[in-house]
Amino acid sequence: MRLPRIWKLAGAVAVVATVAGGAAYGLIAVTRPQPLGLPSPRAVTPAATPSPNDLLFAACSQPGTPPASTPNPAGMWVVQPGSQAGYRAREKFDRLPSPNVAVARTDRVGGWLLVDADAGSVTITSGCVAVELATLHSIDQLPGLHTADRDQAVRDFLNTNLHPFAVFTVNAARLTSTSPGTPIHVRVTGGLELNGLDGPAAFDLVARLDGNQLSAAGSTSVQVKNYGIDVPEGAEGFVSVDPHITLEVSLVLTKQ
Repeated sequence: MRLPRIWKLAGAVAVVATVAGGAAYGLIAVTRPQPLGLPSPRAVTPAATPSPNDLLFAACSQPGTPPASTPNPAGMWVVQPGSQAGYRAREKFDRLPSPNVAVARTDRVGGWLLVDADAGSVTITSGCVAVELATLHSIDQLPGLHTADRDQAVRDFLNTNLHPFAVFTVNAARLTSTSPGTPIHVRVTGGLELNGLDGPAAFDLVARLDGNQLSAAGSTSVQVKNYGIDVPEGAEGFVSVDPHITLEVSLVLTKQ
């Protein structure tokens, strides 16, 4: 990670803070994006067969022989267009009165879930979700600052040139209900690969089944230092970033 670039960004923010003061923070608070939530049920055009050159889909290659389609939820569910993933990071600028929340998202998300159903019991037996990190873009607003500068810094400290994807491999998880249209809460554990390192992670999700569409949204907190990622903490008094980063997803899946 090249900290000087991040310090340069922090310096620019400090100048903005000096000029705009409390008014700038008021605008930041008003424009803070809400967390990702369940997408509304809608017609979804199934994703086209991915190009063999698209490494996002290779990052979550599907099992060789998915089960045959059945009327119940059992089968292969594939991530569709309209899915999003991103992060929320708490940052504190020296000359702003309160912390800001940096929010970035991307729709470059791929993956699948394998579901089994037997005698009323529904279980996610395995799965994989991959996110292309270099396409993350900030959606929060900082007065007078181009957040694209932050996005470049994030790509640097995530080492996206060497490790372009975050990959979450799903462990088995039992669903308490599959009543159509009824949201259920489920905790999904698994392994997270980030910056070339692996570690455990658990997403607290809300899921909903609507016909042939499965939606899921939720988040997890990750200590990025465990993945060899350093964030600026009080660099020259300009900015501090909490290394506990929230990862969030909003997924739309259809049965293959």
